Amino acid sequence: MVRLTLLEKIGYREWTETLGEDREWIIQISQARFYASMQEYVSKLHAYAVPLRYDYQLLITTGIDKERHLGILDHARASTTLPLRLVSVADDMPKRALDNAYHALHNTSPGELSFMEGHDGLTAIAHVDINGISATTQKMGLTESLSLINELVYEVSRVSLKHGGIAQYLGGDNILVILPDHGYEALVEEIASNTSLKVGVGISFRPRTAVMLATKALDQIRSGYVESNINVLTG
Repeated sequence: MVRLTLLEKIGYREWTETLGEDREWIIQISQARFYASMQEYVSKLHAYAVPLRYDYQLLITTGIDKERHLGILDHARASTTLPLRLVSVADDMPKRALDNAYHALHNTSPGELSFMEGHDGLTAIAHVDINGISATTQKMGLTESLSLINELVYEVSRVSLKHGGIAQYLGGDNILVILPDHGYEALVEEIASNTSLKVGVGISFRPRTAVMLATKALDQIRSGYVESNINVLTG
């Protein structure tokens, strides 16, 4: 089962409203710094931080015990002035894990961690890439290619949720999908049925390794080493 950890910045909207009308640049800097700090910290635990709404931070923390989750909470506290709370849930369906974590936040006091015990197992990650986006950008221009990327991100997200997965845009033409433990093949095949997309899948006990393997699998498709638009690596 994959373990997902959800961190909430309590009172985030109210904090933004204290910054005045010329605030958006301050908010963007704050969000970027916090995300970078969390990614750097959890990557040393072989976990992975996934971009999400910036009042919430999603972490893939499969195989990490409660004590180290408390360390994550301590690090997050040092990275923001806002009160925080953290919930960690293991489930074979990422969507269900995230939904359960969100609901459990409401019963978690500020500054506390709610750690739901579970049988952590493998993490399965898909790295989805859009074919020929550089050539498309040169031919159609940046605004048209951005529109195309947004359409495909929406499509991958819709398909992922249907199968119990979670998709997030990584920037450029890259999309990350947290896959369900069972039946992930159906999700991957439906994504790859769109011939504009190729999908590298990584499966590992460590989330960071799963992401690395997904990227390696995608690189093998790009290089022509694998002829299919789906490639799966485990490790």
